[in-house]
Amino acid sequence: MLHDTCAGHLLDHQGQIVLQDSVVSLMETALQGAGTPPPAALGDGADAAVARHLGEARMRRLAEFIDAHLHDPELSAQRLAAVLNVSRRTLYNLFRESGQTPHAYILSRRLRQAATRLSGNGDGGRSITEIAFALGFADAAHFSRVFHERFGMSPTQWRQQNAGGSRIALHH
Repeated sequence: MLHDTCAGHLLDHQGQIVLQDSVVSLMETALQGAGTPPPAALGDGADAAVARHLGEARMRRLAEFIDAHLHDPELSAQRLAAVLNVSRRTLYNLFRESGQTPHAYILSRRLRQAATRLSGNGDGGRSITEIAFALGFADAAHFSRVFHERFGMSPTQWRQQNAGGSRIALHH
């Protein structure tokens, strides 16, 4: 892609993103391997701002991709790294700044969406198991267990307490 760009061939938007992410990943790896702090840790404010912006842009793209693929039980860190065209290590470094692992972030998004759907917002009375499967959970018991851990009540209790979506408390 770099050769094509240097030869005057224009890249489409996706090609530009892939090239940009690849260059940033190579630079991160080179800096880490040389024992040099990553750009965000350098004293130059411009370098830190660029690094933050690139990280924020990647995280926005990841969030959009994750939200669009919550239904996919195969959604994983490996798949996210492939979508961004970065190594898993780079992906985990991106998520480290947000304080979560990729798996924890995906689970969090699924649970928030489940809470919304169980409150009657946009799922037309589907069963709890149907909602769980529609959000990529392969096992209804696992879904119920992690839902209870997150919100302090079972999905059934949540649905009863938040029927109609008027009192959704997703801050738990």
